Amino acid sequence: QGFFEGYNAVALSKLSFRLNRASSDRETRSQTKILFLIYIKRKFGRWTL
Repeated sequence: QGFFEGYNAVALSKLSFRLNRASSDRETRSQTKILFLIYIKRKFGRWTL
C-alpha cells in the first residue's frame, strides 16, 4: 500500500504540474482533465467531481 500511496502522490503532482503548464493549451488541458477523471474513478471507484 505504501508503494501505491507514493505512486498516487507522484501522479497527482505530475497532473497538477501539467494542469499549470497547460493553462494556455486547451488540448493538453482536456487530456489532463480526462486523466484526472480516470484517476478519481480508479481511486474512489465511481465518477465524482
